[in-house]
Amino acid sequence: MAAKLTPIDIQRLAYSRYLYDEGVMYSLRPAPLSSTAVLSFHDAVENFLGLAAQFLGVEVSPKIQFIEYWGQLKPTVLPVRGAMNTLNNVRVALKHHGVFPSSQTVEQSRANVLNFFTLATPVVFGIDFDAINMTGLVTQAETAQLLRDAQTHADVGDYVHAMAGLRLAMEALLRRYARPQDLNYIDSPFAFGPRIDHH
Repeated sequence: MAAKLTPIDIQRLAYSRYLYDEGVMYSLRPAPLSSTAVLSFHDAVENFLGLAAQFLGVEVSPKIQFIEYWGQLKPTVLPVRGAMNTLNNVRVALKHHGVFPSSQTVEQSRANVLNFFTLATPVVFGIDFDAINMTGLVTQAETAQLLRDAQTHADVGDYVHAMAGLRLAMEALLRRYARPQDLNYIDSPFAFGPRIDHH
């Protein structure tokens, strides 16, 4: 029977997704600033691999090298080992030898990492990479649920209800930190205008 994702697993997957998205943002910068993308991409994959080993119950050395995960997680048969080895080599060249990757190398790294996540996430965790979003990093249950509901509306093009859901989520988040009277006044730093009803 396949293991079930725990809230911590989902949080770590969301963090990998965050690192990947951050890498994409860095990749759009002019060279050599775009080089930082390679570091984010590598961190995203390495975080994913560590979680994959734990999720699958595979004991790995705390000093395991990046590319060794492909041998250790054999039952899963991780994809694109060659491309990830190249990513690792580009990272080592940048981080340890100061060799900036070309714009083409940064873009190829982005494409390879996306391909890795797209292929590996369903195989290891049984979900699509596109299903992972930043909601997994929200630790307040009510706020996270309101964000998921808002995303459901946005996915079908109902942006009015999606925006209302985002507002409700923000209010739920701020309720944890504000005194009750703070949310009742328009000029409170914790208020976003008159309250709206859940209905």
